[in-house]
Amino acid sequence: MEYRFIVKNHANHLALLVYRLPESEFKCLIAEILNDELGNGDYNKSHLVLWDNFLKSIEVKQIPNQPIYQANNDIFKYMHLMLMNESIDFVIGLEGVGVECICQVYLDIFRKAIVTHPYIIANNIDWEFWDIHTGGVDIAHKKLVRMAVEELIKSERIKPDLVLKGYHKAKDIWRDFWANVPES
Repeated sequence: MEYRFIVKNHANHLALLVYRLPESEFKCLIAEILNDELGNGDYNKSHLVLWDNFLKSIEVKQIPNQPIYQANNDIFKYMHLMLMNESIDFVIGLEGVGVECICQVYLDIFRKAIVTHPYIIANNIDWEFWDIHTGGVDIAHKKLVRMAVEELIKSERIKPDLVLKGYHKAKDIWRDFWANVPES
């Protein structure tokens, strides 16, 4: 359930990235990804609602409004501060390349692990969230973002060292987030 707050905060963080980006094709690309995250204008198709639908389909009775672990709530506050205060090059690495790409890899691995669980096999599960995030849509987003960032670097509009620093920070945050969730 804790993953729900990555989904929830990702849309908000993309919105902050869009806010900070200069007018450009890249800004439009990130805004398009944000629009997809928010259901392309249909709240019931927003990725947070789709994740909640998955949770309900596996019989999660109470979906929390806040992270269960305070340390993860602190991580989201810290990310918000970085998104607002670090250089835009760092922020592109943190949220645009980092979270956007790392999340898709994680979900691929997670889906492969859960599809063999007896409960999942025996029940009618709502897979719409997963179909988006482990299928063509997210893979296409990841490729488009990487190509766009590569072009920004080649044209010297962003500094690769700062993008890489942001990406590594996203990886550290990702590890910290999951380290805060005890195995059970």
